[in-house]
Amino acid sequence: MNFDDLKNLDLKNLNVEDLKQKVLAFADKKTLIKVGISLGSIIVFLIIYYAILNPKKLLWLRRKKRNTIQNA
Repeated sequence: MNFDDLKNLDLKNLNVEDLKQKVLAFADKKTLIKVGISLGSIIVFLIIYYAILNPKKLLWLRRKKRNTIQNA
């Protein structure tokens, strides 16, 4: 992909097909699928991490456990 093409890009007449052609010229279909799967898996991991293993909740449990040990 040539960056000179991006300089001459007309933003008023921007089509999805034009964008598709530019992206597909940059990378083939397999590469785009791999990048999409990677980004999707990172997003799913972060959702699960913050929904189930909420760090604030874990910190609260650690403090509670430490306080019960100190009080015993």
